[in-house]
Amino acid sequence: MGDNLAEEIKKTIEKTIKETIEHELGSYKVPKEQHYQDHLFISEWRQWQESIRNSFWRSVVAIMIASIASLLVLGFILFGKEHLR
Repeated sequence: MGDNLAEEIKKTIEKTIKETIEHELGSYKVPKEQHYQDHLFISEWRQWQESIRNSFWRSVVAIMIASIASLLVLGFILFGKEHLR
């Protein structure tokens, strides 16, 4: 009899919790497929941001290297013309 009563109490509690969750979160409930698609979109967005960030920094570093190399070449040309005659 004790096990049967405990089982009834457990079922009643589970039912009450389920009804409370449905009542409280009813307007916020998102269909599973839409929720899954949202996660896929967020994942793709993060990958896109990461690739843009990597491309940006690669471009910045390449521009800095090209600028330094250009300044060195220009400096050698100007310095060489005046001091190596």
